[in-house]
Amino acid sequence: MSGPLTVNAGGTLAGQGNISGGVLVASGGVLAPGAAVPFSTLNANGDVSFQPGSVFRVNANAAGQNDKLAVTGSATLTGGTVNVLAGGSFAPSSSTAYKI
Repeated sequence: MSGPLTVNAGGTLAGQGNISGGVLVASGGVLAPGAAVPFSTLNANGDVSFQPGSVFRVNANAAGQNDKLAVTGSATLTGGTVNVLAGGSFAPSSSTAYKI
């Protein structure tokens, strides 16, 4: 997919793969790399910016698996929300690390 892309209010950019260009997630928009296949990676070849009111949604489990957004430029979360979807009996240890 080529960009730059804008995820507007009510829209969701989901899945795995590559985006050639930047991404802007506007207020009310959602970026969810693992919505289709949990624990997958969405690559953005450019900058990614989350505006106030936007959502970055990731799946995570106690084993340390999680969705990822890999960005070659800068990633900016300006007033947006990180929403972690933890399924089952989520009980990670204090040493479990997540890189989203």
